[in-house]
Amino acid sequence: MVIIQILLFLAILGVIVLVHEFGHFYFARKAGILIHEFSIGMGPAIYSKRSRDDILFSIKAFPIGGSVAMSGEEINESFLKEGQNIWISLEKNEISKIYFKKVNENLNEGHIIKYESTDDGNFLVFSNLEGQNRYRLSKKCKIYFNKNRYYRIANPENLFQSKTISQRFKVIFGGPLMNFILAFIIYIAIAFFVMAPDLKDNTIGSIQDGGPASILEIRTGDRITSINGELVNDWNDISEILYSSKSIYANVTIMSENGDLNVYDKLLLDSSIVTIGFSNLRQGENGGAIIDAFGRAHEAGIENQSTLRKLTHNEIIYEIYDVDDVIDFFTKVQSGQVEVEYTTDDFINKTTTVTLISKETLEELGYNDIYLQLGVGPMMKSDLLYSISYPFVSIYENFSNIFTTIRLLFSPNQGVDASDLSGPIGIFSLISRASSEGVIELISFTAFLSINIGVLNLLPIPALDGGRLVFLLYEWIFKRKIHPRIENLLNYLVFYFLMGLIVYVTYNDLLRLF
Repeated sequence: MVIIQILLFLAILGVIVLVHEFGHFYFARKAGILIHEFSIGMGPAIYSKRSRDDILFSIKAFPIGGSVAMSGEEINESFLKEGQNIWISLEKNEISKIYFKKVNENLNEGHIIKYESTDDGNFLVFSNLEGQNRYRLSKKCKIYFNKNRYYRIANPENLFQSKTISQRFKVIFGGPLMNFILAFIIYIAIAFFVMAPDLKDNTIGSIQDGGPASILEIRTGDRITSINGELVNDWNDISEILYSSKSIYANVTIMSENGDLNVYDKLLLDSSIVTIGFSNLRQGENGGAIIDAFGRAHEAGIENQSTLRKLTHNEIIYEIYDVDDVIDFFTKVQSGQVEVEYTTDDFINKTTTVTLISKETLEELGYNDIYLQLGVGPMMKSDLLYSISYPFVSIYENFSNIFTTIRLLFSPNQGVDASDLSGPIGIFSLISRASSEGVIELISFTAFLSINIGVLNLLPIPALDGGRLVFLLYEWIFKRKIHPRIENLLNYLVFYFLMGLIVYVTYNDLLRLF
């Protein structure tokens, strides 16, 4: 099972990266930019194949990221330095090949006096025992770093820097654009299979296995007529009544399809308190509340099957006698830090402090702070308008959540920081969870991940596509380019910072996982 999940992770990430890099590749080819290499992954190549037009296609060892190496992103002169010893091959008095090592006796050995790139072509002033000569580099001149690895030297008109701002914009923006197009196509495909929930009715359409309602003598097609004495007319009423009750128990009246009324008193609900990460609350035998932990509680070391004894906030201690005390506490305490005193399943008393995700933050992301559920779902129906709007609504919601999350990361007192981000291991965990929920959920998550990668690449940060677009904007406004050394320095510094951030996020992923 783990092997299948790993393969799914590699396949999904590979497709998203492939589509992203293809966007850069397509617009670069269309602009006439010479491309050296198209690669998926990072690190040493595990498979490479060169095309007829000398593009090296590679799959690399670490399945994170990818690249399209274009001429002009690195400067030809950086390979050809004054005074450097080289060996050249001449055809029709033009240099066709340049080597940094002697590979056969038919090459001319010498050293570089000067490299020139002009509108008329590339030239090399070359000196050896026979004297000094100025040679033109052929249109397909190649620099060999070793026997199998070489680059073609671009002619001035094939350089990335030689293209118009509009062409360079398309090349840079093409990667994220393809991520968005991939997501939209996926959501269009899903729209053919999704059905709209009938929220205007109170009829049960599905019963969750192992949920509270699964132990009752009810069937799909039965109707929920009241909860805690309040009339239920549609599905929204169910959520509102349960949330406002702030109790782990509910009295539920259900009408069967033949009209019989069945009353279920003190039904234990499915529960989760998202601000801290408590779920599956139930009454302890000797007082207190037994909980399972996820999210912030899990990260703080609280174990499943622990029994809560005390909760402390702002130096005020709340004794926990039953499960509803927990619900009542987190109804009042919606942000900040909470000290948790609990007893583990093996009777060890522990105390830890947990920083809550604020209720305000959760609401901005479209979540409740507390969920109390019966474990039933509404009836589903075919709805043409719902299917047509589904891709557009899904794209909008994804963009909205991503930008909200980015804003919250830089907002104080929201309980969100870099430790909440997910790296490769976190993504693997999410893909595994999505795959367990079915094909539609897995494909939908792929679309969501593609949008995330597209948006993150557009952040105005050097080393990312968004940073390069900022440099283009500077050039367009001020009619001059940022000095290449400054741009390269910023790119390298931010690149190493991002690598450090990935290591930090991966560390937090491991803490969450174990």
